[in-house]
Amino acid sequence: MRTSVRSTRIAVLCGFLLILVWMLYPSHTSEEKPEHLVQSRAPTIAVLPSTSIPEAHPTTIIPQPAPQADTTTWAPEQEVGVTIPTEPADTAVAAANNFPDETNLLGLNGRPKLPIERIIEEHFREPEDDGSHLDHAMLQEYVKSINDLGYPKFWRLECPGESQPGKRYEVLRRIGKEEPGIKYFFALDLFQIVNVLPRLMGSILQAIKYLGPENCAISIIEGRSTDGTYLVLHKLRHTLQELGVRYWLEQSDIDPHGEGVDRIAELSKLRNMALEPLLYNTEEFTTDPLILFVNDIAVCTDDLLELLYQHLLQNATQTCAYDWVDGGHLHYDAWVSRSMSGNTFFEIPQDMSWAFSRNMFWDEPISKAKYKKQEPLQVFSCWGGMSVLDAKPFMSGDIEFRRSYEGECYSGEPTTLASDLVKLNISRVQTVPYVAVAYNDHAGASAKGVHKYVKDWVDVDTLVERFEDDTKTTRIEWRPPPPRYRCMPSFVDCWWVDSVWDPNSSTAK
Repeated sequence: MRTSVRSTRIAVLCGFLLILVWMLYPSHTSEEKPEHLVQSRAPTIAVLPSTSIPEAHPTTIIPQPAPQADTTTWAPEQEVGVTIPTEPADTAVAAANNFPDETNLLGLNGRPKLPIERIIEEHFREPEDDGSHLDHAMLQEYVKSINDLGYPKFWRLECPGESQPGKRYEVLRRIGKEEPGIKYFFALDLFQIVNVLPRLMGSILQAIKYLGPENCAISIIEGRSTDGTYLVLHKLRHTLQELGVRYWLEQSDIDPHGEGVDRIAELSKLRNMALEPLLYNTEEFTTDPLILFVNDIAVCTDDLLELLYQHLLQNATQTCAYDWVDGGHLHYDAWVSRSMSGNTFFEIPQDMSWAFSRNMFWDEPISKAKYKKQEPLQVFSCWGGMSVLDAKPFMSGDIEFRRSYEGECYSGEPTTLASDLVKLNISRVQTVPYVAVAYNDHAGASAKGVHKYVKDWVDVDTLVERFEDDTKTTRIEWRPPPPRYRCMPSFVDCWWVDSVWDPNSSTAK
């Protein structure tokens, strides 16, 4: 009997303690929302991981700039090898099977629609010490170097004749003035690339000055940098605002290379975040604006202008450059790129060697002939360090950057984008072989040494006011996209799948 009473008292006491614990911890109350439903006070945009490690899985040496030793004139950076895993990490593959709500990929739900000027005003966060120890004087040196391509403080890739872009691009200025609003939308996701900013942002700023500041906008997502990248971009806002350029800069701590995350899903979120000013404020833009998505690359002004020119001339929906590593001999974006045969741009055997990397488009005769002549050519998918995209499908909500659906071939976001373009029946994707870029100034100089400059392949000095004036450029005869493409979650795990994913298809896994 005593034992029964004692047990009853103990049970009552335990119950009382449980109730007390429940009352003391508000995280268990019904008022708390799941993390993905909690809205921040303002639309906080997230940053891109290092685009200095673009979309790829093969083992590749990626050039990285050496740390700045002092504040004197730089010498060319050395190529420091960074090895990329040959396969997605097990945790990333596992995370790829955890598919969130499709409606949340853009991160737009519940956010207020703000005019661009207000977004600029509210989202320029005051910079904090990021550990780079760049003082005000050095930040000003970076801004001067970006604003003046002849400023000698920092060594950078040499781009001949860029102080005055060629008459070839007059047509881009004319088109920009045909309709009120922003025609050219520059989108970037940047991380830890302060060394590249004088060349990268200097070229973008020069292109904007030529195209007309009133016709352009820049959206940059930055984050996690400890080298002063955000500090310089923040300091640059005064220059851009004085020019009349819409400029949107935000930070994020999203890390696509974080433990247990799906890298492609995170990259897709960051790319979509960079597009938010465009998607929120469609009335600020023309009816058919262009997106120029630029990685953290060493790029010349005429590279940017030529990519826009070829995109409009060829009536493409996507136009890509070529990004190069290994002294300008290895096309970097091999994992996401597919030719009109549906295969990779060059043959990649299962031993993952690059023995055939210089034999581009080996199994697609039409593309091979065009590549040999350095003419624009049609492909199934590409990125190449920078890409021009028609904005309409993004603005209408028909398309977005995304990771693979459950059961779909695990691919990079440029490849899933290509599949979605096919599904919408607007697959007109091209590459421009002579627009050669790389991931730092030293590698860029090597790439230009091999592939030369735009002016070495086309006549940039002949005036083109209308595309009909260009009688020298061969027009692409657009073909239907390949019915299948090579699925390659890793270079040792390959099969062929339908260009438009069908969960009921025999090729689906």
